[in-house]
Amino acid sequence: MSRSAKFVSCGAAGVVLLVALRSVGASEPVQESSMSEGAPRMIEACVAYAAERKLPPLSVAVVDETGSLVNFTRQSGGAGLTVDAAILKARTALQARAPTSDLTADMSDATARDIYLLLHVTTMPGGVPLMRQDGSLRGAVGVSGAQPDQDAACAAAAVGSAVATAGTHGEQEGPVGAAIRARLKEFEDAWNAGDVARVSEQYHPSMFAIYQSAYLNYTQYIKLVKEGMNPRVRARLRLDVESVRALGGEYALANGREHDVGKDGKDQTNLFTVIYKRSEGTWKFVYAHT
Repeated sequence: MSRSAKFVSCGAAGVVLLVALRSVGASEPVQESSMSEGAPRMIEACVAYAAERKLPPLSVAVVDETGSLVNFTRQSGGAGLTVDAAILKARTALQARAPTSDLTADMSDATARDIYLLLHVTTMPGGVPLMRQDGSLRGAVGVSGAQPDQDAACAAAAVGSAVATAGTHGEQEGPVGAAIRARLKEFEDAWNAGDVARVSEQYHPSMFAIYQSAYLNYTQYIKLVKEGMNPRVRARLRLDVESVRALGGEYALANGREHDVGKDGKDQTNLFTVIYKRSEGTWKFVYAHT
């Protein structure tokens, strides 16, 4: 199993969430706001993440808490249709107060599809909200132009850059930070012990996963995890968590480095960004990517 098979984008959402959404037009001009200062840095982080992975040209949109566009870029060669798609992803994430990947699972439900169309929102991965420590919305990022899981990873990298620059170590992380660090340590220990049950427990039971551009349900993904945890191929995992931040009361985002030490002793290192959701009295993965 490759490194990215451990951490992939995933999520689920119900129709109840959608009735709270409101459509925001895509033609509003760029406006100044509290997001303006940090937006260029977020776009730079997204573009850098994409360049490292040789992704196709992207469109990246940053909106503030009102849904107004505060910064935008379309890379040279990017398709024109990615412009509106990136903006729509950002605004959907803002109104849903959750990554757009959380909404994708509802596409199998006819009623949910009708509501999405009515409210002019998107279920495509690539939109991620940014929240303040008090749980209020600060804005959101939308990315379009690559594969769905790649768009989502780039958006998470953008949000992660904003989180990292806000200061997120020690007491500033609070109890949520301690809980997420503990969960990631549990994941690391379970992986290295070959404990499939404990690793599987970290994922939301109604999750779907995007792996190598394929959509997998929970059962399919756990099968993939079991294959990767075979002692003959399993790399030893070490997670160095660099930052954690609450995204409102129900979500939390963590950034760090994943070290995979193979059977040959070589250490392969990747950056990771994960988003947890509070569920059943604990925290479970709803989005993750290396």
